[in-house]
Amino acid sequence: MLDFCTFLFSKCWCFNSDHLNKVFVDKALALSFADISYHFDIEKKAAQKRIEVNYAELAVFLYRLGNLVFKESSKHPLLSSIHWVMREVCSCELFFSTEIGEGFHITHGLGTVIGSRNRIGKGFRIYQGCTIGHKEDAGRGAIIGNNVTMYANSLILGELTIGDNAVIGSNSLVLKDVPANSVAKGSPAVTSPRSKAEPK
Repeated sequence: MLDFCTFLFSKCWCFNSDHLNKVFVDKALALSFADISYHFDIEKKAAQKRIEVNYAELAVFLYRLGNLVFKESSKHPLLSSIHWVMREVCSCELFFSTEIGEGFHITHGLGTVIGSRNRIGKGFRIYQGCTIGHKEDAGRGAIIGNNVTMYANSLILGELTIGDNAVIGSNSLVLKDVPANSVAKGSPAVTSPRSKAEPK
């Protein structure tokens, strides 16, 4: 996996291979496998292959790697290379200061942005064209519970709280807190209880 990362980051003009730490890469791979295994029954070799052929799992792996490096130092020189590759290869932007629990899953992912300083629980699923962002630059970010799903082109803006098992419908703009076990849909979004027939 270290060779794969070296190949990826060598596309970035600012990359220095001395900054790439095998310990970080191995930890990021283990975290990514836990993310994938949360949703799917898959062997480690198959999961790694999905990362290496640029399925959506590559973006998750790059986020995990960037988050580990960010915790070591927010000024670590490797961060700019990870960020560049994520944008250029995966066409999404996931800020490394955001904390996301086990089971992070991206479907498609093109155009998706998860801004800085959010706290997101386990089992989070996000589709293409989604944004989690701030209304103000100094905002603390959203607090998102466990097993939340954001469908395509939905937005969460501001210092909001999204409860466990919430679903954000496609093309919805969320500007207010969403209770647990609710569906938010529309622009601006209106919430309603989830149907008991809906899978969590």
